[in-house]
Amino acid sequence: MTKASLHLRTILLSIILIIVSGIGIASAQTNEESFAVGPGKQEVVIEPGETVTKIVTISNNANRAKTFTLSLEDLVASDNPQEVVTLLGKETGPYSLSNIVNLSQTEVTIPANASQAVSFTITASDNAEPGGHYGAVIISDTADEADLETGAILVSRIGSLLLIKVDGDITLDSELVDFRIAENKKLFLLDPPKEFEIAVRNNGSVHTIPYGSVKIKNMFGRTVTDIPVDAYFSLPQSTRSRTVDWEDPRFLFGYYSAELNLYRGYEDLVDTKSLSFWSLPLILVVPLLLVLVIFVLLYILVSRKYTVSRRK
Repeated sequence: MTKASLHLRTILLSIILIIVSGIGIASAQTNEESFAVGPGKQEVVIEPGETVTKIVTISNNANRAKTFTLSLEDLVASDNPQEVVTLLGKETGPYSLSNIVNLSQTEVTIPANASQAVSFTITASDNAEPGGHYGAVIISDTADEADLETGAILVSRIGSLLLIKVDGDITLDSELVDFRIAENKKLFLLDPPKEFEIAVRNNGSVHTIPYGSVKIKNMFGRTVTDIPVDAYFSLPQSTRSRTVDWEDPRFLFGYYSAELNLYRGYEDLVDTKSLSFWSLPLILVVPLLLVLVIFVLLYILVSRKYTVSRRK
C-alpha cells in the first residue's frame, strides 16, 4: 500500500469518526430530559376574609416518570440590576406569603411526557393587613434510581412567582428616577443606541405595573420611531431597573432626542423624561472629514498661489 493511499485512508477514517461523533452529540441533545412550570407569574387581588384557589401546572418532558417537590419561598427585589428578584430560601421576607398560602401537595409523581396541575389556596383573614405579599411556588425535580445509576444527580428548580395584594387602605407611591442610554453616557455616538435603561422607585406598600413608550425624534421634532415599554412589576420599597431594547434602529445621522412616557400603572399618572444624542456613523463621518480635509488643502494651495502671483 502506497503512502498516498495510506494518507487517503486516514483522512476517510477521520471524516467517518467526525460524522459518527456528531450523530452521537445530536442524539444526546435530543434525549435531554427537562420539565416546565406554568404560569411563570400570577397576580392575585384578594379581600380580607376571602379565600382564592389557584393552580400551577408541571409538565414532565422526560421519557420516564419523575417525582417533583413543591415548596414556598419569599422573595425581595434584587440589588443587582440584571436580576429581577432574589429568592430567600428558608428566610422570611418583609412581605411574606407563607402565612396566607397553602399548598395542597408538597410532592407529586408525574408520568413520562405528561402534565399535572397542583392547586393551592390563598386565604386572607378577616383582620388581614392591606398590602402586598410576594414569593414563589418552587418546583424541584428529585433524583431517582435512573439518576443514581448514571451518576448524573442534578436537581433543577423552577419558580412560579406570586404577586398577591390584600385590598384595603394601601399606599400607591412610585416615581421615575432615571432614564439613560444603557452602558453609554456619551453625547456623540457612532451608531444609534440599541438599549435604554429605566429606573423606577416604588415607595408604596404594594407592587406597581408601569408601562409606556420611548419616542425617538429628529432635530425637526418629527417622530422617527416609537419603542414600546412592556408592562412589568416593581416591588414595594425598592428601585427596579429595566432595559428597553431598540431591536431595529434605523440609520440615523444628526441630532436626536428620546422621550420616555411611563405610566405608573395607577390613577392614570404619567412620568416623562427626555435625553438627547448625536448619531454620527463612521460610514458618513469619514467621507465628510476627507472632503473637509481636501477642501482645506485646496484652499491653502490656492491661497499660496494667489499670494505668490500678487508678489510677482
